[in-house]
Amino acid sequence: CGGLRAALALDWRAQSRHLFIFADNPCHGQDYHRYEDNFPDGDPRGDKPEEQVARLTKELEVSVKFIVVTKYTESMLNEINQRLRITYGCREVAQVDLSNCTDKDQAVEFVRAIQREVKRERVHMS
Repeated sequence: CGGLRAALALDWRAQSRHLFIFADNPCHGQDYHRYEDNFPDGDPRGDKPEEQVARLTKELEVSVKFIVVTKYTESMLNEINQRLRITYGCREVAQVDLSNCTDKDQAVEFVRAIQREVKRERVHMS
């Protein structure tokens, strides 16, 4: 939520607006996962990631992508995407899965994945 909070504070004036989220663990709150959490009731400031993403996509017209680097974020993404669809009527957060990359090809695959997503978004916006 802190990273999304910072993203909401940015000046999003460019025509092409992309936010890439990297996380190796889920956000706080047992609603999003079943792992041990110092804040099982959610973000200490009361922020909800799906609400923040909805504001970014609807109000600021930002394309939000999540870079998957571990399996630990899977249930969080599923829950956030479900809430985005049902509660906010938003598109799901697109996922770029890099969790199976090897050290050798990781950098190349990362660049290609980002290029694919930005290109896909440009086609979608046309």
